[in-house]
Amino acid sequence: MNSSTAAFDSDSVPGAADAAAAAFVLDAQRVLAGVLSVESNALSANGLLAYAASIAGLTRLLDGAQIGNAAEIASRSDRRYGSEGLAARHGCATSAQLIEKVTGVSSRTARQQVRVAAQTGARVTDTGIPLEPLFPDAGAALRAGGIGIDVADAITSILKTLPSAVPPEALRWAENTLVNQAVGVAPAGADTDEASADANEDAGGGAMPLSADLIRQQAIVYRDALDPDGVEPRDERLVELRALRFTPQPNGMLGISGQLPPAQAAIITPVFDSFLSARTGPAFPPEATEAGEPDPRSRDQQRADIFTALCEGATKLGLTPKLHGAAPTVLVTITESNLVNGVGVGVSPSTREPLAASTVRQFACDGGVQNVILGTHGEVLVLSSKDRFFTTAQRKAMIARDGPTCAEPNCNIPAYWAEAHHVIPSSRGGPTDVSNGVLLCWFHHRLLDRGEWTVTMQNGRPVFHTPKWLPKRSYLSPRPRA
Repeated sequence: MNSSTAAFDSDSVPGAADAAAAAFVLDAQRVLAGVLSVESNALSANGLLAYAASIAGLTRLLDGAQIGNAAEIASRSDRRYGSEGLAARHGCATSAQLIEKVTGVSSRTARQQVRVAAQTGARVTDTGIPLEPLFPDAGAALRAGGIGIDVADAITSILKTLPSAVPPEALRWAENTLVNQAVGVAPAGADTDEASADANEDAGGGAMPLSADLIRQQAIVYRDALDPDGVEPRDERLVELRALRFTPQPNGMLGISGQLPPAQAAIITPVFDSFLSARTGPAFPPEATEAGEPDPRSRDQQRADIFTALCEGATKLGLTPKLHGAAPTVLVTITESNLVNGVGVGVSPSTREPLAASTVRQFACDGGVQNVILGTHGEVLVLSSKDRFFTTAQRKAMIARDGPTCAEPNCNIPAYWAEAHHVIPSSRGGPTDVSNGVLLCWFHHRLLDRGEWTVTMQNGRPVFHTPKWLPKRSYLSPRPRA
């Protein structure tokens, strides 16, 4: 059916084209059954790579066909058709939702298919006049199986941001060059004679095809070179799009999402890289496990802990605005008996979820406790001063003794961001004293409070002890502390 027509044939009366399409798919499935019977573990090294490349070629052909389908579904779902549009008739708000529903792909993939279809497929005006595709070379290569959807998306999503002032021939040159780089065709005018080109072709060679990620990077280079206005206006647009969102999740987690422009990414990325570097990142002390990784946390978990430490550090250094006359403070309500015995839950206005007693005790270990006695109607009868609270002077003394970072060997979180831990818990009579205190990042403080690790004071300094089930690994040595 021509996408420029507004009429829809009856779904209940399949036409000859429907039958032909079904037959082609059935034939393809029969052929693919043989392809899928290949045992990869029986192939030679070169045979395995060739087989993987050939399967990718089949995938690209199917990508091209699916992009054509996405274009037609989007056309038949156009808003001008109202409730008679294809997506609307199937209870979907957009063509991407219908594609997701029919094919089972993710919403991201469905949106990508519609986006690439719009950039590489034929177009028509509102009055039905046909227009050339915005990116005809990418569209042709996609339909022929030369490039896949990721490459087509990389080319079109970058080049379409160029302003209209860019000459059409320059835009077409960039598109054509990128397509050639993606399929492994030497660009026009390359310094190769006819004989060497023929020999290269006979050998099965050619220019090395670039991956989708490399094509995206190259497209950015071309975009910046062709943009007569330079990077500045685009950078301003990206800055306006910056966002950071906090969304409470049903499971109690706090969802964090957003995006940062290059100006902010350039500041934040090195900070996290400095903590996550293999040369400086956290690692176990000499007693580390043979079986485990140097750090039990995933990269994402480490970033989460670094983000927490950054926020704690800003508070401890007095870099945040005052809230109700004081630095931002974790407020938790819990009964004294539950706090001492480590049972029950605490309630904080900062989160909708109850806090485990062990978490409350960790807060109390670092930030001190204020006893509040409430009346029968919830009124405050007695408000004590803080106790079990390490002073600024005590923290400085611990930094001078243990070094400028978290006291756990090989952890790089700065000590002035860290939490103060009672080696002998105050609930067991441990004093709030430098000789009974140690500064730990949130993660290692949590390990100690849950008994996975222990720490003792020996000759006036903290010594860490890993769980007994961890075998020794003598060739690992802790980083010398400053």
